[in-house]
Amino acid sequence: MISSRIPLPLLSDSSRTGRNNACVVISRGGSNAIQFNFEDSKVAANYNHLFLNQRLCLVAAYLLRQQSLVERFDKVYGEALTPIFVHGLQVAIDGNEEEKKKCYSISEANIPDTDEFSEEEGAYAQNAMISLYYFLGNALSEDGASIQGAIGLMLENLDLLNYESDHNYDQSTMILNEITVVLDMISVIVRAPSSDATLANSTARGYML
Repeated sequence: MISSRIPLPLLSDSSRTGRNNACVVISRGGSNAIQFNFEDSKVAANYNHLFLNQRLCLVAAYLLRQQSLVERFDKVYGEALTPIFVHGLQVAIDGNEEEKKKCYSISEANIPDTDEFSEEEGAYAQNAMISLYYFLGNALSEDGASIQGAIGLMLENLDLLNYESDHNYDQSTMILNEITVVLDMISVIVRAPSSDATLANSTARGYML
């Protein structure tokens, strides 16, 4: 079973992902923590000119890149988190307030407990589901800290993936790549006639993890 009793990390608590309210910091405890968020100077001029629904579409596309990690969890443990994850991202953009509240509760109730799901897939899925939870919270309240929390957990998964394949990988290069990804996604979204879940899905497809 999926545990619904995971103590969610506070957005101001840097002990889990190394983030704070001003920016996202990813670190596995080393000294070279990397900072990045959607208001990084390299992307802020573009991000800040987006309409609200365009921003939601951008973040949904960015988080959707984790879908394969949730699928890995489902395959290892015989669970069914992927439909919840994908549907929640869609509702954050296109859903009404009642639908967002429902998905917000469902996402919280389906965050995997890594004590129970101890393989690396459990950690990936936990990060992905908490990022969804934060994103839905932002969609309900426009809380900027929730957006940074969601991005931070996506980056933590990316960091873990890179570290898994190469313990000495260059975090700085990863962040530069992520800035390029975000700028590319923004260029697609601003040219689209509407910002909906279909656009988020198509925008993410070229950048899946």
